[in-house]
Amino acid sequence: MAEQNQEVIPQVEYRPPYNQLKTGPSIDQPNDDPDAAEEAREATKQRKRKSEYDIPMTPPPAHKVEEWAEIRRHPELLTAQRVISEVGDLLTGKQDDGSTLHVMLEERLDLCDAALQEAKRGVVSADPHTRAAAFGVLWEVAANAGDLAPEVLGLAKSATKDQDGYVREMALATIGRCVYQRPDLADSALDSAKSAMTDADAFVRGEAYKVMARVTYRRHDLAATVLDCLKVGMNDADDGVREEAYEALRDVVAARPELGETALESVKKGVAAGNGTRLGAMEALPAIARARPDLDDAALSLARTVADDSDVAVRLRAMDTLGEIGVQRPDLRDAVIPLLEKAARDDPDKLVRDAAQYESLGSIQHAISSGTGGKSDAPAKQENRTLQQRGAMTP
Repeated sequence: MAEQNQEVIPQVEYRPPYNQLKTGPSIDQPNDDPDAAEEAREATKQRKRKSEYDIPMTPPPAHKVEEWAEIRRHPELLTAQRVISEVGDLLTGKQDDGSTLHVMLEERLDLCDAALQEAKRGVVSADPHTRAAAFGVLWEVAANAGDLAPEVLGLAKSATKDQDGYVREMALATIGRCVYQRPDLADSALDSAKSAMTDADAFVRGEAYKVMARVTYRRHDLAATVLDCLKVGMNDADDGVREEAYEALRDVVAARPELGETALESVKKGVAAGNGTRLGAMEALPAIARARPDLDDAALSLARTVADDSDVAVRLRAMDTLGEIGVQRPDLRDAVIPLLEKAARDDPDKLVRDAAQYESLGSIQHAISSGTGGKSDAPAKQENRTLQQRGAMTP
């Protein structure tokens, strides 16, 4: 009986500091030192993303968990002044993450306007740290109050020309959140993303393609326009930007399967281009196999060529693709199953072995035993593995 009365403390994602700016050399800055230039290139390749999709989830401090639980237990005690104080602490750096503000606004939507008004002060600050933190706050406002999204979008669009690259990146991330909340704002958001495609900062260009993925997810009618933009990103000089463009291709194919042939041609070029592009291209292949079973012969050929790739993430996407093909195309199972069995037995990485054995072969076996083809549950599992590959911990 005592166990039944125990209160379950709610969990929220623990977010990194809003004002944590990029440090180290930038490939976009001229440098006459070849070694320093190479270091910059490597730093760019290994950089961490900042979207809500790939923020590493780490256990939050105990005092934070208790604070969130108390807010949820008594949301009626929250006041506009407390929210304003929390926003002020974020803007000045006294608080280094926005998790508490997230819980506050989630529990009391009527206080989102107070957070918005306080964040406006940060948007016009002379300090880039403060401006970036302001857009972290505005991201939370847009996430919780759709009626305020147009005003937030206007503020973010004005900051896409900011002199600081990280501020521009945070502004674009906020624009993406506005679109997710309000699909009617997609056309305006897409215009901003298009302009950012030529930004000097590779992080900003990558964020532009994340916005395009959001646009496509919420507005399928814009998928063809987005696809034309992604072709530019797939040829970007930066590996990470190309990867973002290919990842957005997944949403295009899911939204408009009839664009599958064009998407597949782009993936073929990416796989053939080499190490810097292959992983990004392979991100899109499982989605193509899932959306267009009639293209699975070509998808199988591509997956076979990278099944023994030196990159673990590339091999994982090959296993995902083979699983999708095996579920939906019984006539290709004789070709798919031996490849998966070999990976499950011989691959040097446990993540790949498990993906082949328990996800891909498991989905195929379920389809065989049920006597039907269809869509697998691989996409959700793939997202969890993507977080693991980037050092994330799922709660």
